[in-house]
Amino acid sequence: MITIDAAIGLRQTREGQRERALDNRALFRIGVRLLILGWLAVTSANVTAAGPNSSANPVFATDISFWSGNVGANAVACWRGLGVQHVVAGTQVRDITRQQLQTAIDSGMTVDAYVLLYWDFDITQQVQTALSIIEGFPVRRLWIDAEQARGNWSSSQLVQKIQEGVNACGNMPCGIYTRKVWWRDNVGNTSAFSHLPIWYAYYDGQHGFNDWYSPSAWYEGPFGGWSDPTGKQYDSDWTAPDLCGVNVDYNIMYVLDDDPPSPSSVPPAPTGLTPDGATIATGAVTLSADAIANATGYEFKIEYWDGAWQRYFTYSPNGSAQTFWPVFGDNQYRWQVRAQNQAGWGEWSAWATFNFGNVGGPPPAPTQLSPDNVAIPSGSVTLSADAIADTTRYEFEISYWDGAAWQYYYTYASTNNAQTFWPAYHTEYQWRVQAENQFGWGAWSAWATFNFGNLPPPAPTGLTPNGTTITASAVTLSANAIANTTGYEFAIGYWDGGAWRYYYTYAPANNTQTFWPVYANRQYRWRVRAQNQEGWSGWSAWATFNFFP
Repeated sequence: MITIDAAIGLRQTREGQRERALDNRALFRIGVRLLILGWLAVTSANVTAAGPNSSANPVFATDISFWSGNVGANAVACWRGLGVQHVVAGTQVRDITRQQLQTAIDSGMTVDAYVLLYWDFDITQQVQTALSIIEGFPVRRLWIDAEQARGNWSSSQLVQKIQEGVNACGNMPCGIYTRKVWWRDNVGNTSAFSHLPIWYAYYDGQHGFNDWYSPSAWYEGPFGGWSDPTGKQYDSDWTAPDLCGVNVDYNIMYVLDDDPPSPSSVPPAPTGLTPDGATIATGAVTLSADAIANATGYEFKIEYWDGAWQRYFTYSPNGSAQTFWPVFGDNQYRWQVRAQNQAGWGEWSAWATFNFGNVGGPPPAPTQLSPDNVAIPSGSVTLSADAIADTTRYEFEISYWDGAAWQYYYTYASTNNAQTFWPAYHTEYQWRVQAENQFGWGAWSAWATFNFGNLPPPAPTGLTPNGTTITASAVTLSANAIANTTGYEFAIGYWDGGAWRYYYTYAPANNTQTFWPVYANRQYRWRVRAQNQEGWSGWSAWATFNFFP
């Protein structure tokens, strides 16, 4: 997959090695207060509340990590004066996290926390450690941070790991933090977590959700089955000015209310049951379903087959997962789950089934799909998955991205585990495969994705001037050149003392533009985007300069 992280200004990981341009930040700090008040004045007509029991209006929020270090009471009081009402603290270092939470609470702010998931380590242990760190604080929500590189894990494995993190939250309200491109590239744009709040990263510098509700590019707008966002991280600690001397990210966020009302109805039947349709060879089996908000308990009912379905056992855990060790090997099991809240027990889910040991049944979902997360410039594409013993045929289902939604492309049937085709459109494709044997069709694999042909260019980088003062009468704006572009647009604004105002948009054929600013002794900001035969890139991050000729 061709990454467009640069195009939308998103860092690869919050914890990566940093090259922070502290000298450039110094000139920003003079105008930080006016800048933030300007951002807060932005009206977003399309903003709607997201998530149960959330505040009626979104608030200005910051998120911080161990990179920010201990924060002083004066700094947090300064945040409060600039309109910050909510703080989200990372759980990387226990003492720093607890100090940050306590200082924010002492200043009258509400707080959340986040835990960054590392795929190669025990997910449940990571979440439980985070919960132990924030224990005793009035944390509204724990955000499950999914943004690390996938490594050797498949999309379906990453979905399972994220679900494990959600399950480990137990009764603590949780949500998902991620970004659209990562979600599509790494977990196949799964909607398995659309019942949870979404806090997404998109660095357009805009204190509002217009990019979600009125997208202007394919990497904007809803994803993962979410209809409304709960939070947006709109500027990063790499590019945003320090806030009262502290390195922070800027957010707009709906905050979970202090005292959510007791549910007036029982919870719905759980969904997202796993395992379902799989074969488990030996050992323990972990049953899990999507967590349901405000649930106080669950029941897992299990049966096994001996010519008729027989009752096996019913477990009653607090969370939406249960591990057990099946007694009857080489057998088929089925199970269902229901949830309870203060209003009572909800309906049972539909039955899910799995084979334990060597049991006749449909084949498992294919794995090791290829290509996945790569770019293919032209020609034909051969789809393949690991062969499954005793299968009679495979089906390959393909969809393509039309700029707004996935559209069905074609389904091929093959007697082997590979299929070659010639894509008709230059765009992103997703595909999956299922196998059939004498017992019937197995489950579909997770989605795999690839880019085919030419795509719009990435957003330009290397903007200059940025963070400097210009004393000459002319200013030359420039960005790093991008190969095979046909044109650029430079959008310029200026600060009038109370808000950012539109100045002008230039459209040169190359990556530089000289102009003579009309308004002296002011701050200007500018950004740039590039065009090729496939369309426009996203806008770069804003760059700023002071004009004092």
